[in-house]
Amino acid sequence: MLITQIRPHDQAVDDEAGAPETVRGLADAVILDFVGGLPGFPADRTFQLEMLAPEYGPFLLMRSVTHTEICFVLTVAGSFFPDYAVTIDEQHVANLGLECSEDAIVFAIVTLGDQATANLLGPVVVNRRTRAAAQVVQYESGYRASEPLVPLPEA
Repeated sequence: MLITQIRPHDQAVDDEAGAPETVRGLADAVILDFVGGLPGFPADRTFQLEMLAPEYGPFLLMRSVTHTEICFVLTVAGSFFPDYAVTIDEQHVANLGLECSEDAIVFAIVTLGDQATANLLGPVVVNRRTRAAAQVVQYESGYRASEPLVPLPEA
């Protein structure tokens, strides 16, 4: 089974505190298992999600359980890129145990600096039921690994 066109913004509804509902459901000490490892970090297969204070809105941390100094900032990509959609190939669908698109939560890794960017080329896909996770590269997508984060206008 090939899952295509998962739109992260369809997965999260912001609550009063500004944290997406699906993120709240996973965060604060939930352990993610990167069965195939995380590219560049072969010794780190388990990561813990950590919520940030409400004023940091749609961001959370993903910290290595083995090496706690290794930490990534994540966001639900749809918070900034409403038209972003990913394709999850059959191998990742099987490895993650995804039964349908609703099982998947899609995050972008954020790089902080003068201009914060999001990695849309290699999103982190998490099975919300099993907590299995993988970085799923979007080959031939046209997405970039460092897309500038620009807040969406308020509705």
